[in-house]
Amino acid sequence: MLDINFTTVIWQIINFLALAAALYFLLFKAVMRVVEKRTEEKNRLINELKEKNIEVDRMRAELEEQLAQADEMVNEIVENAEKQIQKNHDRMLERARQETEVILGEAYSEAQAIQQQSMEAFYERVLDTIIDIGGKVIGKAAPTELNEIFVREINDTLWDLGRGNIRQVQTLRDSLGDRKPTVYVNTAHELTPEQQRQLVRTFSALANRNVTVEIEIDPSLVMGTRIRIGDMIVENSVAARLNDLRDEVREHLSEWMPNE
Repeated sequence: MLDINFTTVIWQIINFLALAAALYFLLFKAVMRVVEKRTEEKNRLINELKEKNIEVDRMRAELEEQLAQADEMVNEIVENAEKQIQKNHDRMLERARQETEVILGEAYSEAQAIQQQSMEAFYERVLDTIIDIGGKVIGKAAPTELNEIFVREINDTLWDLGRGNIRQVQTLRDSLGDRKPTVYVNTAHELTPEQQRQLVRTFSALANRNVTVEIEIDPSLVMGTRIRIGDMIVENSVAARLNDLRDEVREHLSEWMPNE
């Protein structure tokens, strides 16, 4: 049977408790402080990580919002660009249409002007041909006595001028000055001596002095004469009457022809 020494047991218990207390204060407490510090650091890191996660979530939300706004801005920019492009396109089309209308209008006006000029030139050639043919026909068909009638008519006209228009006669005399005037006579046919003397008498009376006469045959007059003294020109001929007829016909044609 074991012999238990309680004193020794108690003493051993006391030693164990003392050793446990020493271990607690010297080792376990220090270890616990380290563990607590590590736990605090861990908790701090966890909190910081949570805060960072919150910040990351906030930044992600802001980024997503900015991306959404960017998408809206891009869509708005694209829409405005498309509207501007369409507007520019419409403006260019309208400008091109207006320029085309101007070009077509100018081309139409030019075509009308060319057509008008061509018609006028054609009618002018027709008139020239008719007048030329008419003059030739009259020149061949009319009797020579017709030329005498034209000469007599112009002589009578000059006598009437001397009696009825004193102011014009005086103007003619003043324009001649003191020199001996020359009467230039263009005639379709030769003048008889009597016709020449009549003209000399008539113009001497008009000029109030003696005159000299220079006569030139001009077949283009067809019948009649053209006379010039000083600044005065008088004509009584078929060519002049045909030219007057040409002017009347041209005036009627200009009224008949369509304007631009």
